[in-house]
Amino acid sequence: MSNNSLSMNDIPDEVLIEVFTSLDFPAVIALRLTCRRFYAISKSLAVWLGAFRWISQDAEEWRSQLENIPQQSRSAEQLEKLVTRMVRFERNWSSTRPTPQRIAYFEGTQGNRTALLPGGRWFLATTMDKSGRVLCYDFEAQEIAPKTLLECPLGDRDVWAMAFAVDQTASPLEFDLALEFANQDQFFVASKEPRVMSVWRVRSDGPDGTLSAKVMRIFPVYRRTPVQQPLSLSGDWLLRLSYGQSYSPILTVHRWRGHQEGSIADFILLPQAGCEPLENVSLLPDLRIITVSHSRVELYAPATHPWKPSPIIPPTLPRSSPTWVFEYPPPHRLLQLSVSRLVYGRKKTAAMFALHNGETLFNFRIALTPASTTNDDSSKPPTDLPEPQVTSVSLRPMTGLEFMCLGSSHTIRSSANTNAAIFATFPQHSRLRALRWFSGVRDEPDKLVGTPARAVKSKFVAPFESGAGRWMVDEQSGRVVCMTKERQWAVLYFA
Repeated sequence: MSNNSLSMNDIPDEVLIEVFTSLDFPAVIALRLTCRRFYAISKSLAVWLGAFRWISQDAEEWRSQLENIPQQSRSAEQLEKLVTRMVRFERNWSSTRPTPQRIAYFEGTQGNRTALLPGGRWFLATTMDKSGRVLCYDFEAQEIAPKTLLECPLGDRDVWAMAFAVDQTASPLEFDLALEFANQDQFFVASKEPRVMSVWRVRSDGPDGTLSAKVMRIFPVYRRTPVQQPLSLSGDWLLRLSYGQSYSPILTVHRWRGHQEGSIADFILLPQAGCEPLENVSLLPDLRIITVSHSRVELYAPATHPWKPSPIIPPTLPRSSPTWVFEYPPPHRLLQLSVSRLVYGRKKTAAMFALHNGETLFNFRIALTPASTTNDDSSKPPTDLPEPQVTSVSLRPMTGLEFMCLGSSHTIRSSANTNAAIFATFPQHSRLRALRWFSGVRDEPDKLVGTPARAVKSKFVAPFESGAGRWMVDEQSGRVVCMTKERQWAVLYFA
């Protein structure tokens, strides 16, 4: 009698790979430990593509990493490291006592603008020595030391405002950097002398990925801008917030790249009369404008009035009303108003950002128009778009002066001059539940799935006191940057 039963060894590798790609990440890890054949199969690219898509299904900041890697350059080893780092970061961040794998200290500058670039490798800081320099720090180097990335081409000025936009289609790293230069006499007082606006293209060149910068456009701008975030970059366009008489906000949109000589390159928008002072502005890819003040978020249609940079605003210019307004409840405390940078959904179908006013964290999702309005004829209000979606999370008030760093799904809350901070992860459906399960944390499922009003929180105690509550987090690399009370900087590696 013949034995027609099949064993596992009779199943072709192609079939097993197909099975592995349909499994979640914990199952892949468990199966690869059972035998040598399963371990070899788990090393295939298709398996790790499936694991990555599963683990990043609700995390735009992680999924963008895969989209930034050209298909011909993807490898199973590369994706395995990426997924492992993601799990390690979540596991550490959500533990009872988060512990960085290492901490490195470096000397900062006296400048008022800093940025931790996506990917967590590069940190930018401005100087305050009338050279208009921007320094870069490499967090993957053996010794973290400043290197001059660029300096003001006109001299005797410092950086007053800075904004950047990463090119998601470029590999290796490329990003646009907008810098507003002003002399120190112009920083806090009105002046008829123009300020200098410049936009730079920064690339990661060479085998070691060193950054290099090339200036793309320089042009004059007028009127002072607020201390918070007056600039926003999106594609070929730059949005600038300034103030006229009676502290009335003025929004100008400049085409810094791609315009032809003699064509209309700049537009202006005056918000409605009686608008309270704005603290933050953002320019969407479809050229709509988001403004944030002490008590509300407003969405404006694209600016359509042609504009040539000038210190004088014609009184005949009409004012615009927002197309959508969201008012959040008190307290309206300026120092507790924190706003995250825009994060785009897959294929830029939506923009997400968050803000908090001391007691509540608000998450916004704004649908984008299918076609990006990047030419002169398409600066028309988009139609047939759903209203922005807003969800909120209640926060327990902290004692003292509170600060918050907002990531896509991770936040840091702290008070000034303390060594304690609260790390929080806001639930993102099955991804967070599975990561928490894999980390050995057995929370009840209803606390992790579909309940945006709950958050997984943990307390982190640093070996230093933070100064002015300045924290930054990069969710791709699991790195956190903080200014210490001694005005040093510390980078903490959590993955």
